[in-house]
Amino acid sequence: MVWLRVGIALWVASALGGCSSKVDLRYAISEPVRTSIGPGLVSVQRLADARSKGSNELGVVRGGYGNVLKRVYTDRSVAELVTNALEQALATQGLLANEDAGPLRLEGSILKLDCNHYFRREAHTRLVLSLVDAATGEKIFSRRYEADETGISLAVGIFARTKTIASMAERTLRDAIDQALADPDFIVAASTAPRLAAPAGARRTGPTSSDTSERLRALEQLREEDLVTPEEYERKRREILDSL
Repeated sequence: MVWLRVGIALWVASALGGCSSKVDLRYAISEPVRTSIGPGLVSVQRLADARSKGSNELGVVRGGYGNVLKRVYTDRSVAELVTNALEQALATQGLLANEDAGPLRLEGSILKLDCNHYFRREAHTRLVLSLVDAATGEKIFSRRYEADETGISLAVGIFARTKTIASMAERTLRDAIDQALADPDFIVAASTAPRLAAPAGARRTGPTSSDTSERLRALEQLREEDLVTPEEYERKRREILDSL
């Protein structure tokens, strides 16, 4: 009788192994919108998906034997969804360029973005974001941002809901992006970069006096709006002056 029950359980698990659902990931701002600092400077380049998963694969629900009961996929590629989320986030802060080609380019990699439900629910996001001078190709900022969420649920196995863990993944993505938006170094780099783009086909050889004046004025505005600390202000001011 025991073996019969085990056999039935395994048969049911096997039958459910092909179950899957599609979800969407969206960015919803969780912090007050900052005052826009002049025209947006940053355009977003499609992020590279460096995960060891399929382009639309997000996570799984597992049974008591570790077998896959349900799979979670995104309705578009994860790279596209994360890129769109970053564009939405920058737009809320007044940092997104009005056109596709801004003087700064946001590049990066998705190291991890997934969700799982086995004995517990969990979701993780790992992003590397870099700001690049579009005219020179010089990387002026790069940092890794991470977010995790875990939880315990009595609804396990076939009773676990894929939407629940997908929502967890969405929140970790939002939290990782919000970390960048709250990072003074990221904001300073995105707000005080040279605002005068080089002519098409030309390479900027160094900052001009106009560039420097623009960056110093933008930095001063950041300080007046309490978006950087006095120490961050002095450090960045010295960097700008030393670049002359």
